[in-house]
Amino acid sequence: MWRRFNVKTRDLEDPQLLDTRFIEDVPLELIFTEKEVGLISFKTIENEIDCTGFKSRDENTLKWAYDVFNFYWEKASEVWPQELIDRAMKDLA
Repeated sequence: MWRRFNVKTRDLEDPQLLDTRFIEDVPLELIFTEKEVGLISFKTIENEIDCTGFKSRDENTLKWAYDVFNFYWEKASEVWPQELIDRAMKDLA
């Protein structure tokens, strides 16, 4: 999971401006800004992302998206999973 706050477009690639947390499974795909929910898609029973998501600028929808994001953000860990560390070390070798 990633989040960025108050980042100018030219700074989007700066990894120091990126908060990262790790969680085993999130049953949705969510992209939003302070003005618009750009995409929300849910997993199907086959564990695939259903790409027929929706977007909205409705204030209640934005609050809901923020609440959903924060629910998973608070459950996620700041500690890198050992699997990712091992994969990175293998790529460096």
